[in-house]
Amino acid sequence: MDDLGSWRKALQPFAELHDIFKSFERYLIPGSAQPLGVAVSGGGDSVALLCLLHLWGKRPLEVFCVNHGLNPHSVGWCAQVEALAERLGHGFTRLDWIGDKPATGIQAAARQARHGLLADAARDKGIEVLCLGHNRDDILEASLMRDMGSSVGAPEIWAPSPVWPQGRGVFIYRPLLNVPRQMLRDWLTVIGVGWVDDPANVNPKFLRSRARTELMGGEAEASNLPDAPITVSELLSVPQPLGWAGILTMDADHLLNLPQAAAHKVVAAAMVSAGGGARLPRSDSVAAIVKGLKRGEAGPFVLSGARLIRREDTILIGREPGDMVRRQVPPLDLAPHDAGVWDGRFEVRAGTRPVTIMAVQGHKGALSEADLARYLQVPAGLRGALPVVKMGSETGNRLVLLSEPDNSDGVTLRSWVALRFLYALGQVANEYDLLRKL
Repeated sequence: MDDLGSWRKALQPFAELHDIFKSFERYLIPGSAQPLGVAVSGGGDSVALLCLLHLWGKRPLEVFCVNHGLNPHSVGWCAQVEALAERLGHGFTRLDWIGDKPATGIQAAARQARHGLLADAARDKGIEVLCLGHNRDDILEASLMRDMGSSVGAPEIWAPSPVWPQGRGVFIYRPLLNVPRQMLRDWLTVIGVGWVDDPANVNPKFLRSRARTELMGGEAEASNLPDAPITVSELLSVPQPLGWAGILTMDADHLLNLPQAAAHKVVAAAMVSAGGGARLPRSDSVAAIVKGLKRGEAGPFVLSGARLIRREDTILIGREPGDMVRRQVPPLDLAPHDAGVWDGRFEVRAGTRPVTIMAVQGHKGALSEADLARYLQVPAGLRGALPVVKMGSETGNRLVLLSEPDNSDGVTLRSWVALRFLYALGQVANEYDLLRKL
């Protein structure tokens, strides 16, 4: 058993670590029985984060370690992390990136795979918050990489998981962004906890490694505070009248009166959320839509698999049916009581019968009178993307428009479009906000 008193005493010379427990309590709920996920690679940053959370001692922890399979020692590194987690009395899960690896862009692919594995594992264990060990140096490296031509984003202290749909409902917490990397290693040295150094971090063929080398020896500045979240109370209609259909409804004048950067952020987040895709659209494409709206154009504007139209004082953003046809979005087949995500927008769980989820486009004539009335509430250009469920009955297959959270056949539907949009705009700023019903 570690002498936690000596660990805490060892923090005293390290000024940037003095307030780390205040940060934990600002973003995390102390005393909750729900475990926190901690991604630990074995490197000094993530090992230090694990030790600090252990020293805080107010939450159960589940340690995740990803074996990328890119280094022959990676299994051994995972074993070291497992040994540390066991020594500290926390759960451990190893995650393996299996399958073919790309010949180029390996670090970006590994990062995407890592986030996907972590998000899936977190949801499987009922974990909503994943703690990552990014620090002050990572902010500077990301900034320099962007200067070198990369599109890598700046790490934020709190943000939704960057992968979709695996990351739905999972949030990333990075409490060490104001702490220099070397300070974390110095503290580990004092308390006698070791770490591994991945040689890929200094391999000059990787852009991040070159950025790290260029910054080595420089003095890192403290990170900026995160941008204030955009207020959405006057932007969105509440309740969302077409939320069941995965369509966002917002006030046109309020959107167009936002500062330019905020308006661009809103449109980008709305388009990717309504389109169900994984990547934000190009900034120049977003700017073109905002300019068109300010000129009084009604659209439709199509971007990221979504369609935006303006009707007088209202902007509607939903899935673009034509994009679904071009991409040949496949149906989702579910066995009884199974669940899945269809088209990146709807999470569906089957009832007692097998079902197939697909787009209504081409099947309008098979809808019941009640479903047809619901269908006609949606603007014409957005109707084709609505979900229908095909299920067997005594008289053969029939189609039901999935327009309610629960229907008489036991099929449940949850649209992630509005929630994902709200998450992207910072409406969940810490774990306490997860208790609110958005």
